[in-house]
Amino acid sequence: MNQTEYSVAPVLRDKLNFQLTIFVIVRTVFNTFYRMIYPFLSVFAKGFGVDLRTMSYAISARSLMGLISPILASVADSRGRKAGMLIGTIIFTATICLLVFWPTFIAFFISLSLGMIGYLIFVPSMQAYLGDRVPYEKRGRVLGITE
Repeated sequence: MNQTEYSVAPVLRDKLNFQLTIFVIVRTVFNTFYRMIYPFLSVFAKGFGVDLRTMSYAISARSLMGLISPILASVADSRGRKAGMLIGTIIFTATICLLVFWPTFIAFFISLSLGMIGYLIFVPSMQAYLGDRVPYEKRGRVLGITE
């Protein structure tokens, strides 16, 4: 190896480590939004003034978004990995802001559904991005860390 190869490798490794840290933080936020509904279902229902059956319809609508995930996952292929991550994050953030500024059950319903769409766009884009940049031997570990 010559001198330039030694100086480039640590910079790329440090950049990937930084990106991996950011991905773990973003995935933690996304997964918290996705999973926090279950233990607090009755609290949310009481807060919005609806019964548990109505809350279960909101969760069902969110889960139905998974049916269109193959279409949404292709955003990374058609628009690029970074664009897919950005689009997913923007959709997710916009839906959370909707709920913050309009705290009603309708906004909650919309936020759950559209937040799931952002999640379903971001995750495959992030995984494809890491798959493009991480050597095959280390890819499983890196993807496991983000999970």
